[in-house]
Parts: sequence; C-alpha cells; structure tokens
Amino acid sequence: MSVRRLASFSAGRSGAILLEQLHVDPVIDLTNSEGDAERLRRLRNQGQTDRYSSSERGWNSRLDEIQAAILRVKLRHLAAWTGARQNHARRYGELLRDLRGIHVPRERKDCEHVYSVYTIRVEGGAARRERIQRSLAARGISSTIYYPIPLHLQPAYASLGVTRGELPESERAANEVLSLPMYAELTDDQVARVAATLSEAARE
Repeated sequence: MSVRRLASFSAGRSGAILLEQLHVDPVIDLTNSEGDAERLRRLRNQGQTDRYSSSERGWNSRLDEIQAAILRVKLRHLAAWTGARQNHARRYGELLRDLRGIHVPRERKDCEHVYSVYTIRVEGGAARRERIQRSLAARGISSTIYYPIPLHLQPAYASLGVTRGELPESERAANEVLSLPMYAELTDDQVARVAATLSEAARE
C-alpha cells in the first residue's frame, strides 16, 4: 500500500530527457556542458542535490499543454476525490485518536482540509518514528516523511544565518512527522488495516 497514488491534480511526467525551466516553463534546455546540465536538473526539482536536501533555490513546476488538457478532464472528479480523502481522514482519526504518543491532524471548524497527505506526529523523536516506519514497511504498508530536514537547515537557505536550535518547533516537527497512505481509492478495510498495524507498531 503506497502513501499516495498521485496528487489530485497530477497529470504525469515525461520520461524523456527533458530539462525544464530556468525562468520559463515549459522549456527544453539543451547543453553540452555536464555542469550546466547538472544545475538544470537541480533547479527543476527545488534545487535538490539529494532527496529532500536543497543546495539552492529552485522550482517545482512541470505543467505543459498536454498535462493541462488531462487536468481539465480530471477536474470534474476533484470534489469526489477530495470527499473520499476527507472520509478516510475522519476514519483514521477515529481509529488513532486514543493511541498514546500518536497525534492525528486536527481541523479547525472554519477550515476544510483536503488531505493530499495524512500526516501524524509521533512522540519520541526520529528514532521511534523510524522504528514505527520500519514496522509498517515490514507489513507491506508504505509511509513517508514530509519533510525530514526543516527549511531553515537546508543548504539553499544557509545565507539566512538561521542555525540549529533557533526554530525548535520546526526541528521537532521534522523529527516527528510521518505520512500514512492517503488517496481517494483507499478502501475502508485498507484504512482499518493501516490503523491496526500502526497501533501495534506504536505499542512495541
């Protein structure tokens, strides 16, 4: 069971050699310089050199005309997909809210959450979270961490001069967040299985 099938508005991405954007999107950049090619690869993916680690400020914009046409078709399903994810989130909340050391998302009465991801907080820091994540994986349930490195500790923002310890809540969140499977096509049985497996893992 994966964390997300696709974001609600995802239209897919080309598998061809396509290096997108410096300041215009979409474009194809051609170069015989390996250095320039490497930088373009970084810039098109939020400046990342490694997964979730950005060395410079980049972008995440990949929409072209074909994708736009696909999205026009998908748009008519958006309300139903959002409603399904909201129902899954409510069920997760019911099943997990009394689990010690696990905090589920809370929704303000004047707001509506679309739950493109369903992210819990795991008390006990990164070590406990990663142990729970391994337990889920061993039972065939994917989970992921959005995001393990807070923004102020990204190399791309080192020039701002914010050091470790200055934003303790951001750092604590980066050590506690864990996103569970969340997409419209989940079944009630799958949600229940994820919750039961998480409950078991959290008590180990």
